Amino acid sequence: MSLPHAIGWLATALVGATGLAWTWGTWPHAYVDFGRELYVPWQLTEGAVLYRDIAWFNGPLSAYWNTLLFELFGPGLRILVLANLAAVIALVAILHGLLRRTTGRLSAFVGVGVFLSLFAFNRIDAIGNDNYLTPYSHEVTHGLILSLAALLAFAHQRARPVRAALVCGTLLGLVALTKAEIFIAALGGILVAFLLDPRARKLSVVAALLAAIATPLFASFALLQLAMPPAAALQGTLGAWPALFESGVASQHFYGVTLGLIGLDENLLRLLSWSGAWALVIAAVSGLSLSLRSTKEGGRGSWDERIVLGGVFVGTWAVTAWAAGALAASWPDFLRPLPLAMAALAIASAGEALRTPRREGRIALRTGLLVFAGLLLAKVALRVRLDQYGFALAMPATMVMVGLLLGTIPRWVERRGGDGRVARAAALGVVATVVLGLAPIVSARISERSEAIGRGRDAFLTDATLAPVLEELAAVLRERQSHETLAVLPEGVMINYLGRRVNPTGHVNFMPPELLIFGEDRILEAFRRNPPDLVALAHKDTREYGVGFFGKGYARELYGWVEANYEPIALFGDPPLEAGSLFGVRLLERKPIVR
Repeated sequence: MSLPHAIGWLATALVGATGLAWTWGTWPHAYVDFGRELYVPWQLTEGAVLYRDIAWFNGPLSAYWNTLLFELFGPGLRILVLANLAAVIALVAILHGLLRRTTGRLSAFVGVGVFLSLFAFNRIDAIGNDNYLTPYSHEVTHGLILSLAALLAFAHQRARPVRAALVCGTLLGLVALTKAEIFIAALGGILVAFLLDPRARKLSVVAALLAAIATPLFASFALLQLAMPPAAALQGTLGAWPALFESGVASQHFYGVTLGLIGLDENLLRLLSWSGAWALVIAAVSGLSLSLRSTKEGGRGSWDERIVLGGVFVGTWAVTAWAAGALAASWPDFLRPLPLAMAALAIASAGEALRTPRREGRIALRTGLLVFAGLLLAKVALRVRLDQYGFALAMPATMVMVGLLLGTIPRWVERRGGDGRVARAAALGVVATVVLGLAPIVSARISERSEAIGRGRDAFLTDATLAPVLEELAAVLRERQSHETLAVLPEGVMINYLGRRVNPTGHVNFMPPELLIFGEDRILEAFRRNPPDLVALAHKDTREYGVGFFGKGYARELYGWVEANYEPIALFGDPPLEAGSLFGVRLLERKPIVR
Protein backbone atom coordinates (compact mmCIF):
# COMPACT_ATOMS: atom_id res chain seq x y z
CA MET A 1 0.00 0.00 0.00
CA SER A 2 1.38 3.42 -0.98
CA LEU A 3 1.85 6.18 1.57
CA PRO A 4 -1.07 8.31 0.21
CA HIS A 5 -3.37 5.29 0.43
CA ALA A 6 -2.24 4.53 3.96
CA ILE A 7 -2.84 8.15 4.98
CA GLY A 8 -6.26 8.06 3.32
CA TRP A 9 -7.34 4.93 5.16
CA LEU A 10 -5.95 6.25 8.45
CA ALA A 11 -7.92 9.49 8.02
CA THR A 12 -11.03 7.45 7.17
CA ALA A 13 -10.60 5.37 10.33
CA LEU A 14 -10.18 8.50 12.45
CA VAL A 15 -13.32 10.11 11.01
CA GLY A 16 -15.31 6.94 11.63
CA ALA A 17 -14.00 6.47 15.16
CA THR A 18 -14.77 10.11 16.00
CA GLY A 19 -18.34 9.88 14.72
CA LEU A 20 -18.93 6.57 16.50
CA ALA A 21 -17.56 7.81 19.83
CA TRP A 22 -19.39 11.16 19.62
CA THR A 23 -22.81 9.61 19.01
CA TRP A 24 -22.36 6.36 20.96
CA GLY A 25 -25.48 5.31 22.82
CA THR A 26 -27.62 8.25 21.64
CA TRP A 27 -29.49 6.00 19.23
CA PRO A 28 -32.11 4.57 18.88
CA HIS A 29 -35.42 6.19 19.89
CA ALA A 30 -36.99 4.85 23.05
CA TYR A 31 -40.30 3.82 21.48
CA VAL A 32 -40.49 4.85 17.81
CA ASP A 33 -39.71 2.30 15.07
CA PHE A 34 -36.54 0.60 16.22
CA GLY A 35 -38.17 -1.50 18.92
CA ARG A 36 -39.65 -3.52 16.07
CA GLU A 37 -36.13 -4.31 14.84
CA LEU A 38 -35.36 -5.86 18.24
CA TYR A 39 -38.68 -7.42 19.17
CA VAL A 40 -39.24 -9.38 15.96
CA PRO A 41 -35.90 -11.28 15.87
CA TRP A 42 -36.22 -11.93 19.61
CA GLN A 43 -39.62 -13.50 19.00
CA LEU A 44 -38.29 -15.53 16.08
CA THR A 45 -35.62 -16.99 18.36
CA GLU A 46 -38.46 -18.02 20.67
CA GLY A 47 -40.07 -20.10 17.94
CA ALA A 48 -42.38 -17.64 16.20
CA VAL A 49 -42.50 -17.63 12.39
CA LEU A 50 -42.61 -14.47 10.30
CA TYR A 51 -45.92 -13.90 8.48
CA ARG A 52 -47.55 -16.83 10.30
CA ASP A 53 -47.16 -15.65 13.91
CA ILE A 54 -45.97 -12.08 13.36
CA ALA A 55 -47.62 -9.64 10.99
CA TRP A 56 -44.91 -8.29 8.69
CA PHE A 57 -45.01 -6.29 5.47
CA ASN A 58 -41.36 -6.22 4.39
CA GLY A 59 -39.30 -9.03 2.95
CA PRO A 60 -37.95 -11.75 5.27
CA LEU A 61 -34.21 -11.35 4.75
CA SER A 62 -33.32 -8.73 7.38
CA ALA A 63 -35.57 -10.10 10.11
CA TYR A 64 -34.10 -13.58 9.76
CA TRP A 65 -30.54 -12.26 9.48
CA ASN A 66 -30.99 -10.44 12.79
CA THR A 67 -32.55 -13.60 14.20
CA LEU A 68 -29.42 -15.51 13.27
CA LEU A 69 -27.33 -12.96 15.15
CA PHE A 70 -29.56 -13.34 18.22
CA GLU A 71 -29.34 -17.11 17.97
CA LEU A 72 -25.54 -16.97 17.87
CA PHE A 73 -24.89 -14.25 20.45
CA GLY A 74 -28.15 -13.81 22.35
CA PRO A 75 -30.69 -10.97 22.06
CA GLY A 76 -29.36 -7.49 22.64
CA LEU A 77 -29.34 -3.99 21.20
CA ARG A 78 -25.54 -4.05 21.41
CA ILE A 79 -25.43 -7.17 19.22
CA LEU A 80 -27.27 -5.41 16.39
CA VAL A 81 -25.19 -2.26 16.80
CA LEU A 82 -21.92 -4.19 16.49
CA ALA A 83 -23.22 -6.19 13.53
CA ASN A 84 -24.33 -2.97 11.87
CA LEU A 85 -20.94 -1.41 12.58
CA ALA A 86 -19.37 -4.30 10.66
CA ALA A 87 -21.86 -3.58 7.85
CA VAL A 88 -20.79 0.09 7.88
CA ILE A 89 -17.15 -0.97 7.45
CA ALA A 90 -18.15 -3.19 4.52
CA LEU A 91 -20.16 -0.33 3.02
CA VAL A 92 -17.15 2.00 3.32
CA ALA A 93 -15.08 -0.50 1.32
CA ILE A 94 -17.83 -0.85 -1.32
CA LEU A 95 -18.31 2.91 -1.67
CA HIS A 96 -14.58 3.46 -1.93
CA GLY A 97 -14.35 0.87 -4.68
CA LEU A 98 -17.21 2.40 -6.67
CA LEU A 99 -16.00 5.98 -6.32
CA ARG A 100 -12.39 5.09 -7.12
CA ARG A 101 -13.49 3.39 -10.33
CA THR A 102 -15.86 6.15 -11.42
CA THR A 103 -14.35 9.42 -10.17
CA GLY A 104 -10.85 8.90 -8.76
CA ARG A 105 -8.85 8.17 -5.61
CA LEU A 106 -9.20 11.53 -3.85
CA SER A 107 -12.97 11.63 -4.30
CA ALA A 108 -13.16 8.02 -3.08
CA PHE A 109 -11.54 8.88 0.25
CA VAL A 110 -13.40 12.16 0.66
CA GLY A 111 -16.66 10.41 -0.29
CA VAL A 112 -16.35 7.74 2.39
CA GLY A 113 -15.37 10.48 4.83
CA VAL A 114 -18.59 12.32 4.00
CA PHE A 115 -20.55 9.08 4.41
CA LEU A 116 -19.08 8.53 7.86
CA SER A 117 -19.51 12.18 8.87
CA LEU A 118 -23.06 12.78 7.67
CA PHE A 119 -24.81 9.44 7.19
CA ALA A 120 -23.38 6.46 9.06
CA PHE A 121 -23.94 7.84 12.58
CA ASN A 122 -26.53 10.47 11.61
CA ARG A 123 -27.97 12.41 14.55
CA ILE A 124 -29.58 15.27 12.63
CA ASP A 125 -33.14 14.11 13.32
CA ALA A 126 -34.66 14.18 16.80
CA ILE A 127 -35.89 10.60 16.51
CA GLY A 128 -32.44 9.04 16.25
CA ASN A 129 -33.24 6.07 13.99
CA ASP A 130 -31.90 7.67 10.81
CA ASN A 131 -28.47 6.08 10.88
CA TYR A 132 -26.78 2.84 9.89
CA LEU A 133 -26.29 1.50 13.42
CA THR A 134 -29.93 1.60 14.51
CA PRO A 135 -31.91 2.17 11.30
CA TYR A 136 -35.67 2.51 11.43
CA SER A 137 -35.72 -0.44 9.03
CA HIS A 138 -32.85 -2.86 8.48
CA GLU A 139 -34.42 -3.70 5.12
CA VAL A 140 -33.33 -0.25 3.91
CA THR A 141 -29.69 -0.44 4.99
CA HIS A 142 -29.27 -4.11 4.08
CA GLY A 143 -30.87 -3.45 0.70
CA LEU A 144 -28.54 -0.51 0.07
CA ILE A 145 -25.41 -2.51 0.89
CA LEU A 146 -26.46 -5.42 -1.33
CA SER A 147 -27.39 -3.05 -4.18
CA LEU A 148 -24.07 -1.22 -4.11
CA ALA A 149 -22.27 -4.56 -3.81
CA ALA A 150 -24.06 -5.66 -7.00
CA LEU A 151 -22.78 -2.59 -8.84
CA LEU A 152 -19.25 -3.23 -7.59
CA ALA A 153 -19.54 -6.87 -8.66
CA PHE A 154 -20.44 -5.65 -12.15
CA ALA A 155 -17.21 -3.64 -12.20
CA HIS A 156 -15.12 -6.62 -11.08
CA GLN A 157 -16.73 -9.24 -13.31
CA ARG A 158 -17.63 -7.34 -16.49
CA ALA A 159 -14.88 -9.12 -18.47
CA ARG A 160 -16.92 -12.29 -17.82
CA PRO A 161 -20.48 -11.06 -18.43
CA VAL A 162 -22.25 -14.32 -17.58
CA ARG A 163 -20.42 -14.56 -14.26
CA ALA A 164 -21.20 -10.89 -13.61
CA ALA A 165 -24.87 -11.57 -14.33
CA LEU A 166 -24.94 -14.50 -11.90
CA VAL A 167 -23.30 -12.54 -9.08
CA CYS A 168 -25.30 -9.35 -9.66
CA GLY A 169 -28.54 -11.27 -10.11
CA THR A 170 -28.08 -13.20 -6.87
CA LEU A 171 -27.43 -9.98 -4.98
CA LEU A 172 -30.48 -8.37 -6.62
CA GLY A 173 -32.60 -11.36 -5.61
CA LEU A 174 -31.52 -10.79 -2.02
CA VAL A 175 -32.38 -7.10 -2.36
CA ALA A 176 -35.87 -8.15 -3.50
CA LEU A 177 -36.26 -9.82 -0.09
CA THR A 178 -35.71 -6.50 1.72
CA LYS A 179 -37.71 -3.44 0.59
CA ALA A 180 -39.55 -2.76 -2.64
CA GLU A 181 -38.23 0.74 -3.40
CA ILE A 182 -34.63 -0.35 -2.91
CA PHE A 183 -35.10 -3.28 -5.31
CA ILE A 184 -36.66 -1.06 -8.01
CA ALA A 185 -33.70 1.34 -7.85
CA ALA A 186 -31.12 -1.46 -7.81
CA LEU A 187 -32.75 -3.29 -10.71
CA GLY A 188 -32.84 -0.08 -12.75
CA GLY A 189 -29.18 0.68 -12.08
CA ILE A 190 -27.94 -2.84 -12.87
CA LEU A 191 -30.03 -3.14 -16.05
CA VAL A 192 -28.68 0.17 -17.37
CA ALA A 193 -25.10 -0.88 -16.59
CA PHE A 194 -25.55 -4.16 -18.47
CA LEU A 195 -27.35 -2.54 -21.41
CA LEU A 196 -24.58 0.02 -21.90
CA ASP A 197 -21.87 -2.67 -21.96
CA PRO A 198 -21.75 -4.37 -25.39
CA ARG A 199 -20.31 -7.54 -23.84
CA ALA A 200 -23.41 -7.95 -21.71
CA ARG A 201 -26.02 -7.44 -24.43
CA LYS A 202 -26.47 -11.15 -25.07
CA LEU A 203 -29.36 -13.52 -24.50
CA SER A 204 -27.21 -15.81 -22.33
CA VAL A 205 -26.33 -12.90 -20.05
CA VAL A 206 -29.96 -11.80 -19.70
CA ALA A 207 -31.03 -15.38 -18.95
CA ALA A 208 -28.31 -15.75 -16.31
CA LEU A 209 -29.31 -12.44 -14.70
CA LEU A 210 -33.01 -13.35 -14.51
CA ALA A 211 -32.32 -16.86 -13.24
CA ALA A 212 -29.99 -15.52 -10.55
CA ILE A 213 -32.56 -12.94 -9.41
CA ALA A 214 -35.22 -15.63 -9.14
CA THR A 215 -33.08 -18.06 -7.13
CA PRO A 216 -33.24 -16.28 -3.72
CA LEU A 217 -36.96 -15.67 -4.26
CA PHE A 218 -37.66 -19.34 -4.90
CA ALA A 219 -35.51 -20.29 -1.92
CA SER A 220 -37.46 -17.92 0.33
CA PHE A 221 -40.78 -19.30 -0.91
CA ALA A 222 -39.65 -22.88 -0.37
CA LEU A 223 -38.42 -22.23 3.18
CA LEU A 224 -41.51 -20.24 4.21
CA GLN A 225 -43.76 -22.92 2.74
CA LEU A 226 -42.40 -25.37 5.31
CA ALA A 227 -44.20 -23.39 8.02
CA MET A 228 -47.28 -21.98 6.28
CA PRO A 229 -49.64 -22.42 3.32
CA PRO A 230 -48.23 -21.63 -0.15
CA ALA A 231 -50.33 -18.45 -0.50
CA ALA A 232 -48.94 -17.03 2.75
CA ALA A 233 -45.40 -18.06 1.77
CA LEU A 234 -45.78 -16.29 -1.57
CA GLN A 235 -47.10 -13.14 0.07
CA GLY A 236 -44.23 -13.18 2.56
CA THR A 237 -41.69 -13.56 -0.24
CA LEU A 238 -43.25 -10.66 -2.12
CA GLY A 239 -42.95 -8.51 1.01
CA ALA A 240 -44.37 -5.01 0.61
CA TRP A 241 -45.50 -5.36 -3.01
CA PRO A 242 -49.10 -6.44 -2.26
CA ALA A 243 -49.46 -3.73 0.38
CA LEU A 244 -48.22 -1.03 -1.99
CA PHE A 245 -50.87 -1.81 -4.57
CA GLU A 246 -53.80 -2.76 -2.34
CA SER A 247 -53.70 -0.75 0.89
CA GLY A 248 -53.53 2.86 -0.24
CA VAL A 249 -50.64 3.53 2.16
CA ALA A 250 -48.76 5.58 -0.43
CA SER A 251 -51.61 8.10 -0.61
CA GLN A 252 -51.45 8.99 3.09
CA HIS A 253 -50.71 12.54 4.19
CA PHE A 254 -47.36 11.53 5.72
CA TYR A 255 -46.04 10.23 2.41
CA GLY A 256 -47.37 13.27 0.58
CA VAL A 257 -45.25 15.41 2.90
CA THR A 258 -42.28 13.08 2.43
CA LEU A 259 -42.52 13.28 -1.36
CA GLY A 260 -42.99 17.04 -1.25
CA LEU A 261 -46.42 17.23 -2.88
CA ILE A 262 -47.88 18.74 0.29
CA GLY A 263 -46.34 22.17 0.57
CA LEU A 264 -45.49 21.96 -3.12
CA ASP A 265 -44.88 25.70 -3.65
CA GLU A 266 -42.40 25.95 -0.79
CA ASN A 267 -40.64 22.73 -1.79
CA LEU A 268 -40.25 23.86 -5.39
CA LEU A 269 -38.90 27.22 -4.22
CA ARG A 270 -36.34 25.52 -1.98
CA LEU A 271 -35.36 23.10 -4.74
CA LEU A 272 -34.81 25.91 -7.22
CA SER A 273 -33.06 28.14 -4.68
CA TRP A 274 -30.60 25.49 -3.62
CA SER A 275 -30.11 24.38 -7.23
CA GLY A 276 -29.28 27.95 -8.19
CA ALA A 277 -26.87 28.29 -5.26
CA TRP A 278 -25.00 25.10 -6.12
CA ALA A 279 -24.94 25.94 -9.83
CA LEU A 280 -23.49 29.36 -8.99
CA VAL A 281 -20.75 27.85 -6.82
CA ILE A 282 -19.86 25.21 -9.43
CA ALA A 283 -19.83 27.74 -12.26
CA ALA A 284 -17.71 30.22 -10.29
CA VAL A 285 -15.19 27.57 -9.27
CA SER A 286 -14.99 26.13 -12.78
CA GLY A 287 -14.48 29.60 -14.24
CA LEU A 288 -11.75 30.44 -11.75
CA SER A 289 -10.02 27.11 -12.38
CA LEU A 290 -10.09 27.65 -16.15
CA SER A 291 -8.76 31.19 -15.80
CA LEU A 292 -5.67 29.98 -13.92
CA ARG A 293 -3.39 28.10 -16.26
CA SER A 294 -1.89 24.90 -14.95
CA THR A 295 1.68 25.24 -13.65
CA LYS A 296 2.53 21.55 -13.69
CA GLU A 297 5.53 22.19 -15.95
CA GLY A 298 7.34 24.17 -13.29
CA GLY A 299 7.00 25.96 -9.99
CA ARG A 300 4.42 23.50 -8.71
CA GLY A 301 4.01 23.51 -4.96
CA SER A 302 5.50 26.97 -4.46
CA TRP A 303 4.34 28.94 -1.45
CA ASP A 304 2.47 31.38 -3.70
CA GLU A 305 0.41 28.55 -5.15
CA ARG A 306 -0.29 27.12 -1.75
CA ILE A 307 -1.51 30.49 -0.58
CA VAL A 308 -3.79 30.74 -3.62
CA LEU A 309 -5.18 27.24 -3.06
CA GLY A 310 -5.67 27.96 0.62
CA GLY A 311 -7.46 31.19 -0.27
CA VAL A 312 -9.74 29.31 -2.66
CA PHE A 313 -10.53 26.78 0.07
CA VAL A 314 -11.37 29.48 2.64
CA GLY A 315 -13.18 31.65 0.11
CA THR A 316 -15.42 28.81 -1.05
CA TRP A 317 -16.10 27.96 2.57
CA ALA A 318 -17.20 31.55 3.26
CA VAL A 319 -19.31 31.86 0.08
CA THR A 320 -21.09 28.55 0.69
CA ALA A 321 -21.87 29.50 4.28
CA TRP A 322 -23.12 32.91 3.15
CA ALA A 323 -25.33 31.31 0.47
CA ALA A 324 -26.95 29.04 3.05
CA GLY A 325 -27.66 32.04 5.25
CA ALA A 326 -29.01 34.06 2.32
CA LEU A 327 -31.41 31.22 1.51
CA ALA A 328 -32.60 31.25 5.11
CA ALA A 329 -32.46 27.47 4.98
CA SER A 330 -31.15 24.84 7.33
CA TRP A 331 -28.19 22.71 6.35
CA PRO A 332 -30.24 19.47 6.13
CA ASP A 333 -31.90 21.06 3.05
CA PHE A 334 -28.66 21.30 1.08
CA LEU A 335 -29.44 18.04 -0.77
CA ARG A 336 -32.55 19.44 -2.45
CA PRO A 337 -31.01 19.64 -5.97
CA LEU A 338 -29.99 15.95 -6.05
CA PRO A 339 -32.91 14.65 -8.19
CA LEU A 340 -32.24 17.23 -10.91
CA ALA A 341 -28.51 16.58 -10.75
CA MET A 342 -28.90 12.79 -10.96
CA ALA A 343 -31.25 13.02 -13.95
CA ALA A 344 -28.95 15.39 -15.86
CA LEU A 345 -25.80 13.43 -15.04
CA ALA A 346 -27.36 10.07 -15.92
CA ILE A 347 -28.47 11.33 -19.34
CA ALA A 348 -25.05 12.85 -20.02
CA SER A 349 -23.24 9.71 -18.85
CA ALA A 350 -25.43 7.41 -20.96
CA GLY A 351 -24.75 9.59 -24.00
CA GLU A 352 -21.01 9.41 -23.33
CA ALA A 353 -21.16 5.63 -23.07
CA LEU A 354 -22.90 5.39 -26.44
CA ARG A 355 -20.36 7.74 -28.05
CA THR A 356 -17.23 6.09 -26.67
CA PRO A 357 -17.65 2.31 -26.88
CA ARG A 358 -14.01 1.61 -25.98
CA ARG A 359 -14.56 2.99 -22.49
CA GLU A 360 -18.03 1.62 -22.04
CA GLY A 361 -17.20 -0.45 -18.93
CA ARG A 362 -16.25 2.40 -16.61
CA ILE A 363 -18.92 4.69 -18.02
CA ALA A 364 -21.55 1.94 -17.87
CA LEU A 365 -20.77 1.45 -14.17
CA ARG A 366 -20.96 5.19 -13.55
CA THR A 367 -24.28 5.45 -15.40
CA GLY A 368 -25.72 2.50 -13.50
CA LEU A 369 -24.69 4.13 -10.22
CA LEU A 370 -26.32 7.40 -11.30
CA VAL A 371 -29.57 5.66 -12.24
CA PHE A 372 -29.61 3.74 -8.97
CA ALA A 373 -28.96 6.92 -6.97
CA GLY A 374 -31.62 8.84 -8.90
CA LEU A 375 -34.33 6.18 -8.57
CA LEU A 376 -33.75 5.96 -4.83
CA LEU A 377 -34.79 9.61 -4.59
CA ALA A 378 -38.24 8.98 -6.09
CA LYS A 379 -39.83 8.66 -2.64
CA VAL A 380 -38.51 12.09 -1.58
CA ALA A 381 -38.06 13.72 -4.98
CA LEU A 382 -39.34 17.20 -4.14
CA ARG A 383 -38.14 17.26 -0.53
CA VAL A 384 -34.72 15.66 -0.33
CA ARG A 385 -33.20 16.18 3.10
CA LEU A 386 -30.32 14.73 5.05
CA ASP A 387 -32.55 13.65 7.93
CA GLN A 388 -35.53 11.26 7.89
CA TYR A 389 -35.42 8.99 4.82
CA GLY A 390 -32.54 11.00 3.38
CA PHE A 391 -29.92 9.22 5.51
CA ALA A 392 -30.40 6.21 3.23
CA LEU A 393 -32.18 7.33 0.06
CA ALA A 394 -29.97 10.37 -0.54
CA MET A 395 -26.66 8.79 0.45
CA PRO A 396 -25.61 7.29 -2.93
CA ALA A 397 -26.51 10.51 -4.78
CA THR A 398 -24.45 12.52 -2.30
CA MET A 399 -21.48 10.22 -2.91
CA VAL A 400 -21.91 10.81 -6.66
CA MET A 401 -21.89 14.58 -6.12
CA VAL A 402 -18.68 14.36 -4.07
CA GLY A 403 -17.15 12.49 -6.99
CA LEU A 404 -18.37 15.14 -9.41
CA LEU A 405 -16.87 17.99 -7.38
CA LEU A 406 -13.55 16.34 -6.61
CA GLY A 407 -13.03 14.15 -9.66
CA THR A 408 -15.12 14.88 -12.73
CA ILE A 409 -15.03 18.70 -12.71
CA PRO A 410 -11.28 19.02 -11.96
CA ARG A 411 -10.44 16.58 -14.77
CA TRP A 412 -12.74 18.50 -17.13
CA VAL A 413 -10.90 21.70 -16.19
CA GLU A 414 -7.49 20.10 -16.74
CA ARG A 415 -8.45 18.81 -20.19
CA ARG A 416 -9.13 22.43 -21.12
CA GLY A 417 -5.83 23.72 -19.80
CA GLY A 418 -7.06 24.99 -16.45
CA ASP A 419 -5.77 24.18 -12.98
CA GLY A 420 -7.76 21.29 -11.51
CA ARG A 421 -6.18 21.83 -8.11
CA VAL A 422 -8.18 25.02 -7.74
CA ALA A 423 -11.40 23.14 -8.38
CA ARG A 424 -10.40 20.46 -5.85
CA ALA A 425 -9.53 23.05 -3.21
CA ALA A 426 -12.90 24.72 -3.74
CA ALA A 427 -14.71 21.38 -3.54
CA LEU A 428 -12.96 20.58 -0.27
CA GLY A 429 -14.08 23.96 1.02
CA VAL A 430 -17.70 23.15 0.16
CA VAL A 431 -17.48 19.74 1.84
CA ALA A 432 -15.90 21.21 4.98
CA THR A 433 -18.56 23.92 5.15
CA VAL A 434 -21.41 21.44 5.00
CA VAL A 435 -19.90 18.99 7.51
CA LEU A 436 -19.00 21.69 10.03
CA GLY A 437 -22.27 23.53 9.42
CA LEU A 438 -24.15 20.44 10.57
CA ALA A 439 -21.96 19.86 13.63
CA PRO A 440 -23.96 22.22 15.94
CA ILE A 441 -27.19 20.38 15.03
CA VAL A 442 -25.59 17.04 15.86
CA SER A 443 -24.22 18.41 19.12
CA ALA A 444 -27.65 19.69 20.15
CA ARG A 445 -29.27 16.32 19.38
CA ILE A 446 -26.63 14.45 21.36
CA SER A 447 -27.06 16.75 24.37
CA GLU A 448 -30.78 15.89 24.43
CA ARG A 449 -29.93 12.27 25.26
CA SER A 450 -28.88 12.37 28.90
CA GLU A 451 -30.77 9.58 30.66
CA ALA A 452 -30.03 5.86 30.40
CA ILE A 453 -32.74 3.25 30.02
CA GLY A 454 -32.52 -0.49 29.47
CA ARG A 455 -30.02 -2.80 31.10
CA GLY A 456 -26.77 -4.46 30.10
CA ARG A 457 -26.47 -4.99 26.36
CA ASP A 458 -29.86 -3.26 25.88
CA ALA A 459 -28.86 0.02 27.56
CA PHE A 460 -28.94 3.30 25.64
CA LEU A 461 -29.55 7.00 26.22
CA THR A 462 -32.81 8.86 25.80
CA ASP A 463 -34.13 12.29 26.77
CA ALA A 464 -35.26 13.38 30.20
CA THR A 465 -38.94 13.48 29.20
CA LEU A 466 -39.15 9.82 28.19
CA ALA A 467 -36.73 8.18 30.62
CA PRO A 468 -38.64 8.56 33.94
CA VAL A 469 -41.92 7.48 32.36
CA LEU A 470 -40.44 4.36 30.80
CA GLU A 471 -38.41 3.48 33.90
CA GLU A 472 -41.48 3.74 36.16
CA LEU A 473 -43.44 1.57 33.73
CA ALA A 474 -40.58 -0.95 33.60
CA ALA A 475 -40.50 -1.11 37.43
CA VAL A 476 -44.23 -1.88 37.57
CA LEU A 477 -43.92 -4.56 34.89
CA ARG A 478 -41.05 -6.20 36.78
CA GLU A 479 -43.26 -6.50 39.85
CA ARG A 480 -45.99 -8.30 37.94
CA GLN A 481 -45.98 -11.94 36.86
CA SER A 482 -43.44 -12.50 34.11
CA HIS A 483 -45.80 -14.56 31.93
CA GLU A 484 -48.31 -11.71 31.51
CA THR A 485 -48.59 -10.52 27.93
CA LEU A 486 -48.63 -6.90 26.78
CA ALA A 487 -49.76 -4.87 23.78
CA VAL A 488 -48.56 -1.27 23.41
CA LEU A 489 -50.86 0.97 21.38
CA PRO A 490 -50.40 2.63 18.95
CA GLU A 491 -46.61 2.33 19.00
CA GLY A 492 -43.95 1.27 21.47
CA VAL A 493 -42.96 -2.35 20.98
CA MET A 494 -39.58 -1.34 22.45
CA ILE A 495 -41.40 -1.62 25.80
CA ASN A 496 -42.25 -5.24 24.97
CA TYR A 497 -38.68 -5.99 24.05
CA LEU A 498 -36.99 -4.33 27.03
CA GLY A 499 -39.45 -5.99 29.40
CA ARG A 500 -39.38 -9.29 27.44
CA ARG A 501 -43.18 -9.20 27.22
CA VAL A 502 -44.90 -10.96 24.35
CA ASN A 503 -47.71 -9.36 22.38
CA PRO A 504 -49.98 -12.39 21.75
CA THR A 505 -51.89 -10.77 18.88
CA GLY A 506 -48.99 -11.18 16.44
CA HIS A 507 -49.14 -7.51 15.49
CA VAL A 508 -46.26 -5.19 16.26
CA ASN A 509 -47.37 -1.62 15.52
CA PHE A 510 -50.78 0.00 15.30
CA MET A 511 -49.98 3.16 13.40
CA PRO A 512 -52.10 4.31 10.42
CA PRO A 513 -50.00 2.44 7.81
CA GLU A 514 -50.35 -0.86 9.69
CA LEU A 515 -54.09 -0.35 10.10
CA LEU A 516 -54.37 0.09 6.33
CA ILE A 517 -52.05 -2.76 5.38
CA PHE A 518 -53.48 -5.41 7.70
CA GLY A 519 -56.98 -4.02 8.16
CA GLU A 520 -58.56 -2.94 11.43
CA ASP A 521 -61.03 -5.84 11.31
CA ARG A 522 -58.21 -8.39 11.11
CA ILE A 523 -56.28 -6.72 13.93
CA LEU A 524 -59.38 -6.52 16.13
CA GLU A 525 -60.07 -10.21 15.53
CA ALA A 526 -56.49 -10.99 16.62
CA PHE A 527 -57.13 -9.13 19.90
CA ARG A 528 -60.37 -11.00 20.46
CA ARG A 529 -58.77 -14.34 19.73
CA ASN A 530 -55.65 -13.75 21.86
CA PRO A 531 -56.34 -10.88 24.25
CA PRO A 532 -53.22 -9.56 26.01
CA ASP A 533 -53.20 -9.46 29.81
CA LEU A 534 -52.10 -5.83 29.76
CA VAL A 535 -52.51 -2.93 27.35
CA ALA A 536 -50.33 0.18 27.43
CA LEU A 537 -51.65 3.30 25.70
CA ALA A 538 -48.55 5.32 24.82
CA HIS A 539 -48.68 8.91 23.64
CA LYS A 540 -48.07 9.30 19.92
CA ASP A 541 -49.14 12.23 17.77
CA THR A 542 -50.34 10.67 14.52
CA ARG A 543 -51.62 13.90 12.98
CA GLU A 544 -48.65 13.77 10.60
CA TYR A 545 -50.59 11.02 8.81
CA GLY A 546 -53.57 13.31 8.30
CA VAL A 547 -55.58 11.70 11.09
CA GLY A 548 -56.16 12.46 14.74
CA PHE A 549 -54.95 10.50 17.73
CA PHE A 550 -55.31 6.75 18.00
CA GLY A 551 -58.90 5.91 18.92
CA LYS A 552 -60.16 9.34 17.84
CA GLY A 553 -58.93 9.94 14.32
CA TYR A 554 -58.47 6.29 13.40
CA ALA A 555 -58.72 2.78 14.96
CA ARG A 556 -61.94 3.74 16.73
CA GLU A 557 -63.27 0.17 16.83
CA LEU A 558 -60.04 -1.22 18.26
CA TYR A 559 -59.86 1.54 20.84
CA GLY A 560 -63.53 0.98 21.76
CA TRP A 561 -62.87 -2.73 22.30
CA VAL A 562 -59.93 -1.91 24.57
CA GLU A 563 -62.04 0.51 26.60
CA ALA A 564 -64.79 -2.08 27.00
CA ASN A 565 -62.49 -4.90 28.08
CA TYR A 566 -59.70 -3.24 30.05
CA GLU A 567 -59.52 -0.96 33.05
CA PRO A 568 -56.78 1.56 33.93
CA ILE A 569 -54.42 0.62 36.76
CA ALA A 570 -51.63 3.21 36.47
CA LEU A 571 -50.64 6.43 34.68
CA PHE A 572 -47.03 7.35 34.02
CA GLY A 573 -46.32 10.91 32.91
CA ASP A 574 -48.92 13.00 31.07
CA PRO A 575 -52.25 11.54 29.96
CA PRO A 576 -51.52 9.95 26.57
CA LEU A 577 -53.27 10.58 23.24
CA GLU A 578 -54.32 14.12 24.14
CA ALA A 579 -53.31 17.44 22.63
CA GLY A 580 -50.60 19.15 24.65
CA SER A 581 -49.30 15.96 26.24
CA LEU A 582 -45.51 15.72 26.31
CA PHE A 583 -45.35 11.99 26.87
CA GLY A 584 -47.19 9.50 29.01
CA VAL A 585 -48.33 5.90 29.20
CA ARG A 586 -51.55 4.58 30.70
CA LEU A 587 -51.38 0.93 31.75
CA LEU A 588 -54.59 -1.08 31.59
CA GLU A 589 -55.44 -4.53 32.91
CA ARG A 590 -57.84 -7.00 31.35
CA LYS A 591 -61.24 -7.32 33.01
CA PRO A 592 -62.35 -10.79 34.11
CA ILE A 593 -64.59 -11.24 31.07
CA VAL A 594 -63.36 -10.28 27.60
CA ARG A 595 -65.94 -9.67 24.90
